Amino acid sequence: MVLLPRFVEIRSLQAPYPLIQTVVLQNVRHLSHSNNSVILALDNFIHGLFPVPLRVQIVQLTASDNFEETLSLCKLLPPDDSSLRATKEGSIHIRIRGSYD
Repeated sequence: MVLLPRFVEIRSLQAPYPLIQTVVLQNVRHLSHSNNSVILALDNFIHGLFPVPLRVQIVQLTASDNFEETLSLCKLLPPDDSSLRATKEGSIHIRIRGSYD
């Protein structure tokens, strides 16, 4: 986890798929790691960041029609999830084509 002036950068260094996510939060005053989560304190707010498996993120992003992010995450799935990746990518491309009709 990297705390920068205008955002927090979260890095997963698990091989072989390193991930970097950026959360825009300004004026973070305190950062604390706790049992697989990160607590961030701002002036008037407290935020908890918790890991969410790629499969769950893909389902959530697909449901909210965020197709570009979904396709990006599909590329990060491990090789043993290749059937899930192919299915999700296919259904997203169908939905994208359907939205232009």
